[in-house]
Amino acid sequence: MGQYIHFANGKRCAVRGYDNVTACFPTCKDWNENLKTAKGISQAEPVSARKPDENMLDELAKDSSPEKGRLARIKIPALLGQRNRYLQLGVRSKANECLMAAASYAISAAMREYRQIGESFREEDAAAHIKAAYMDVDGADRLAGNLSNIQKQAQGIHTAGEKRRLAESWLTFAAQCLGVMESTRKLQRAVDQGPTMAMGGIRL
Repeated sequence: MGQYIHFANGKRCAVRGYDNVTACFPTCKDWNENLKTAKGISQAEPVSARKPDENMLDELAKDSSPEKGRLARIKIPALLGQRNRYLQLGVRSKANECLMAAASYAISAAMREYRQIGESFREEDAAAHIKAAYMDVDGADRLAGNLSNIQKQAQGIHTAGEKRRLAESWLTFAAQCLGVMESTRKLQRAVDQGPTMAMGGIRL
């Protein structure tokens, strides 16, 4: 009868003429996490460390205006579509430019909502809200779904409180755009730092 080694999941594997056969298990939750740890990109960033680039945020706030906010519902979907086309072509820098523009339109839409209810809303107010929202951004690309939710929220006639919440949703969307941009940059840096590797169905 052949010899077998037994795994924790109950499976067994025949040992055919080999001595000292051992089962190798990942030190992280799976092999993908092991690989990302080796590349230095798997550790979750502490919430307190998640901050948008200050210069970028200032640039966005200065480039935004209530007048520009009128076009947000048209321009942002178009920019997300254009970004996807750039990603398919592998042109990440242009894809990020689309996200920057989308974030600017989102901030402008928020400014417009505040103006319509007669509330003062300055550039520094927008920056403060985005910084706070950015702390909860995980970098996952859910922009299309989030935008769809905002568009549904924007339908119909709204009370002052509803408009205020809609403005906050636009500002959170701008923070999400910045978070996705940063995730794209980190991925590009990981690719630039070493050869492309593949394991467990993902490529780094």
